[in-house]
Amino acid sequence: GLRGVNVRGDGQTEYYGGGVFFHNLFSTNTYFEASGRFGSLDNDFDVDELRQARFDTSQTYYGAHLGAGQKLAVTDCAELDVYLKGLWTRTEGKNIRTKANERLHFKDTDSFRTSLGGRLTQGFDTDHIVKGYIGAAWEYEFDGKAKAGYVNGVRNKIDEPELKGSTAFAEAGFISDPE
Repeated sequence: GLRGVNVRGDGQTEYYGGGVFFHNLFSTNTYFEASGRFGSLDNDFDVDELRQARFDTSQTYYGAHLGAGQKLAVTDCAELDVYLKGLWTRTEGKNIRTKANERLHFKDTDSFRTSLGGRLTQGFDTDHIVKGYIGAAWEYEFDGKAKAGYVNGVRNKIDEPELKGSTAFAEAGFISDPE
């Protein structure tokens, strides 16, 4: 094995794509939203310490999300938006060959996560053209694993990087909405 050996890898990932977004606000201030997206994930990876484990690859990704929320008036100038979203993304697998002539197979990678959050928006002028907001959300990734293996003669499994568990985040900003 390679116990005690430090290996450093460098990588760069670029996403190119597009999508569509739908948002419908009902008279009850409840809303529904959905989106779909697709594109290309370009990956450049390099590890030089042990051997030339360098590769460049391009993979297709696509995904969708569904969400629902409720907007609640807090004051005449402030609104609280509480929401729940489900987000799914798939990156398609690919066979690649490294600079060292090793063949690797990346399997399809799926990510499914939920997001539960809220955003408080406060108008700063009488026409509510300039608004400030703060928000927070909790996301849970159910089981995002990137599976791959060597395919040089014998199929050998590579350790699977895994995204699973909870993430919390906060946001703050300004909105200018001239009508």
